[in-house]
Amino acid sequence: HAAVTWAQSAKTTPPLVLTKGSVEWDPALGYQPTVDWLRHSETSAVLLVDPGEWGAPGSLQGNPWAAVVPQALAVDFLHVHNEGQPDLEARLADAFAMYRSKDSVKVLAGLESMRAEFAGRVLLVLDAQGRPELSSVFEQEGGQRVVGSDGNAPQLWKFPPPASGS
Repeated sequence: HAAVTWAQSAKTTPPLVLTKGSVEWDPALGYQPTVDWLRHSETSAVLLVDPGEWGAPGSLQGNPWAAVVPQALAVDFLHVHNEGQPDLEARLADAFAMYRSKDSVKVLAGLESMRAEFAGRVLLVLDAQGRPELSSVFEQEGGQRVVGSDGNAPQLWKFPPPASGS
């Protein structure tokens, strides 16, 4: 598994481990409740993770979450597997607006754009850092925290598809 090899070589990246033939986050990192919830959730949902959270040295194509959960990732850095996506730059800009800004207006704009991009599908948003600025906007926008709690990370938020005409 390239994901395990990559994780073992990446000093600043949370390690992945091979357990009983499957790729898992190292249990010491505290992601297991999130992984368990995702594995028992709708696979048609789209998972948004911070694309800048873990930089992959050349041995892995894509975000390590892709190797661990069944949902498709909403966005990932440019790799061979996604170079044909015409809206990749816009998705990255929206994701970085959400995850890197402390400005609630920018966070909201990024969230609204992502929800519109995946209209008709549930959007799951992982906040690995438990950022208060994200929680505040997510609560105001009707997000349901399905893993985690205030002040604790990680947090996983669920947003139903936007109502028609929104």
